[in-house]
Amino acid sequence: MMKEAMTPTTLQGLRVVLDSEKAAINAAKAVFPSASVERCAFHLAQARKRKRYALGLRQYVRAAQRSGRIKSWWSTIKGFLFLSPHLHRRVPALWQPPVTQTHAAYNWCRSFLEYLRTNWYAGPFNDLWNKWDVEELKTSNIAESFNRLLGVVLGVNIRL
Repeated sequence: MMKEAMTPTTLQGLRVVLDSEKAAINAAKAVFPSASVERCAFHLAQARKRKRYALGLRQYVRAAQRSGRIKSWWSTIKGFLFLSPHLHRRVPALWQPPVTQTHAAYNWCRSFLEYLRTNWYAGPFNDLWNKWDVEELKTSNIAESFNRLLGVVLGVNIRL
C-alpha cells in the first residue's frame, strides 16, 4: 500500500532525517535519490558532545576550570549548524581556537576544529548536517518515540 502511494510526484521535496549510521544514510540515498537526506540535529549534538568529552574540553566549558572564552566558543560551535553555509567562513570560532597557544586547552580546541573539518565539512557527512532554513522537524525523535510506544503496545522490544 505504501509502495503504491510513493510516486515521483509524492516524493518531490521528500526529506529523510536519520541518525549517524552510514548504512542507513547510504540506503536512504539509494532508495530515494532525489530526496534530501539529513542527519538528526539531536544525534549531531550527541556526536559533538562525545568528541568534547573525549578531548577533555568539558572541564573548560562546564566544570571548575571553566574558561569564558572557551564557553563562548562552544556556544558558537553548538549553533553553527543553523547558520547559512556561506557565512561559515566569516565565523572565526569555526577555524581557530579561542585561546592562545600557551593555554592548556589550546591543543584540544584545535583537535576539535580538525574533527569538524575532517568529519563535518569534508568527511562522509559533509552534506547532511546543515539545518539552515529548515522549518520542519530537525530530529528523528518523533520516529524513535513512535517505535518505543509501538514496542510497549505490542509487548516487544523493537531495536532499530
